[in-house]
Amino acid sequence: MYGLHAWAMLEQRLGNWSKARSLLERAAVVQPGNAVVHQTRALLEARVHNYAAARHHFRLAVDVAPTDIKCWQVNTTILFLQPIFI
Repeated sequence: MYGLHAWAMLEQRLGNWSKARSLLERAAVVQPGNAVVHQTRALLEARVHNYAAARHHFRLAVDVAPTDIKCWQVNTTILFLQPIFI
């Protein structure tokens, strides 16, 4: 799973969003209880302006690790990246 996650991070840095998404999906199948995979997927979705998916993966991360502060930091990042409409 960690190899898939690392590969997905590399693909994100290269701007290959769909490849990164696919790798993170595979990592989540291998280890669905890993909050880091869901956190990373949430950030990826937020970066490509898919905020509904970002919130979904944030919730998955929190469900897996509700006391992990990193899960909540991801949520703050998602909120920061999301445009505000008045």
